[in-house]
Amino acid sequence: MLARPDPEEELSRWIGDLAARRVSLFARRALDLARRTRRTAGENIAEYLQEEGRDLVNRTELEEFLRGVDALRETADRIEARLRVLEQRLKGAA
Repeated sequence: MLARPDPEEELSRWIGDLAARRVSLFARRALDLARRTRRTAGENIAEYLQEEGRDLVNRTELEEFLRGVDALRETADRIEARLRVLEQRLKGAA
């Protein structure tokens, strides 16, 4: 396995251990904040599009729709099977 470079160690050679540690902590916190902000913004946009704009369906509506599609598919399959049975009976009666 290849060794990963340690940016904090490299930076400490230029600005010292304490300063490099503080810069590293700041960078981690800034990255964590950016990730949380991105996630929160994404959630807020999705909520707006679902609830206010009605451009997206929410999970509950989607699951309800998919259950309806499954029920319709099962009904169509049963009808198809009944039609096959009726066709066989008609061929046998002829």
